[in-house]
Amino acid sequence: MHCSWYKDYKGLIHGCLYCKNCGAIYDTAGSLLALIKIVLGRMPSKIVATYDFSEFKEITKMNDPDIPSLRSMNPFILTAMEEDGRLSEDELEELFIEQ
Repeated sequence: MHCSWYKDYKGLIHGCLYCKNCGAIYDTAGSLLALIKIVLGRMPSKIVATYDFSEFKEITKMNDPDIPSLRSMNPFILTAMEEDGRLSEDELEELFIEQ
């Protein structure tokens, strides 16, 4: 599952690639040509970091003034994490409240 995540201080758009099988969260950085790559069936961006679930929760709790959107996550990803049993209902509510 791949969704937009945050814009970094350089203006580069990052995405979250969530593996429903193993639960890994990949931080991806894409280009303006991402739509063309999606149409061609290719990965729309390259992976710049990999996080396990506990690291992901810590990252989204950070309050980095340079990257305020890092604290948020696409609701589709959060819902998938809850359905997979990796995120409890209480944790889900906590993440939505903090956004």
